[in-house]
Amino acid sequence: MDVHQYQPTGLLKFNKQDVALVNELLRFMPASPFSKDFRKTLNEKLSPFLQADFDVWLENIEILKPHQLKAKMPPCTALVEVGLPPKSNTLLLELDLALAQQAVDRILGGQGLETDPDRPLSDIEEGIFTFILLKAFDLCQNSFADEMGIQLQLLDQSHNLDSLLPEWSDEEQLYVIGFRVFMDIKVGYMRIILPERLLKDTGLLAPPTQGPAWERLKTKLLDTFKMLDDTLFPMQVEAGRSELSLSDLKELDNEDIILLESTNLQVSGEEISGEVRCTFGSGVRGYLRSDLQISDEGQFQVMVQDIIPISPPTHDTDDGDDESMEEQDEHNESGSEEVEENLDETKHLLEDVTVPMVVEMGRLGLTAMEIAQLRAGAIFELGREPGAGVQLVVDGKHIGEGELVDIEGQLGVRVLSLHRGGSN
Repeated sequence: MDVHQYQPTGLLKFNKQDVALVNELLRFMPASPFSKDFRKTLNEKLSPFLQADFDVWLENIEILKPHQLKAKMPPCTALVEVGLPPKSNTLLLELDLALAQQAVDRILGGQGLETDPDRPLSDIEEGIFTFILLKAFDLCQNSFADEMGIQLQLLDQSHNLDSLLPEWSDEEQLYVIGFRVFMDIKVGYMRIILPERLLKDTGLLAPPTQGPAWERLKTKLLDTFKMLDDTLFPMQVEAGRSELSLSDLKELDNEDIILLESTNLQVSGEEISGEVRCTFGSGVRGYLRSDLQISDEGQFQVMVQDIIPISPPTHDTDDGDDESMEEQDEHNESGSEEVEENLDETKHLLEDVTVPMVVEMGRLGLTAMEIAQLRAGAIFELGREPGAGVQLVVDGKHIGEGELVDIEGQLGVRVLSLHRGGSN
């Protein structure tokens, strides 16, 4: 029997910029108005007019070109152009025509039973449909648009995309957020169509840091943390760091002594005191500035003094970078068949390469909720006595053990043992 490697076909393709924007949209949605409380308020606002319960759920996000969007839409629909002053770009909102007809019929006293997918809304029906939209817009304005510094403005209505297509080139990337809409037992769809430039140029997806949007996001985060309440996340306690060249690392051996270049600990006789840094994960977004103390039991403990945020590193994802990365991938692939060192010429370059070695005094596990509840003054016991060994960590890998030493009044570490292979 012949066995061949499976080659998947028909996979959706995304570029890195698409992925970044879609992920930003998904991160934005929990902080958006489409939360449980908002939907409850929306139902309370619309149900007296519709004589029906109303609800909306996020379903999916697609990336389409204008011609793809046109092919996806039915020939006759309920389409609205929405302005966002002072932003210059507009978005489109499409509602299932059958649902729009049912909503209008219910407001006029009917049962919303008869629909015609080929019949656009009449002028009178468009007026009533506008009334429904303005009620929803009013709630959205008070719930989130004001805090985002925009106004929701109904600009135009149409029954097809041809007569309402904004000034979008055919190469414009459109991010289409799909919702499932419920009106009693009737189910339909709604789409919000956002041009790429609206998302990139207006900063509408900037993560909230205060106000009602932050409160909504905080509630969502706390609900997520409760799901992870039994999961422990390691907190690393750093005594200090030193930059080692690759040759230094190669020649490192037992009993070697390394001066800590970056540390806030002081040595006085046999006592060590000062500040340590406590981090979670990669530690690139923040750390706990903490005091190193001795507990009544004679073991190290840390007291949190402050929670220090750090701006995360940014990554440029424009087309030029994508092209250069693709060229780099091709270069890597072309050179993967035969790899030959060239140390005769590159050894001097390698001498400029350094790696940070972290001296870790302890590691303990906290749940997500415990992390969320951290405050200045919190105390964590490290379970280590003064004089106990420390861990040597390079690039997240545990490479050995050491002990803290005094080097003419400065803190250092003596290597006790090394694991050349490294472990996580």
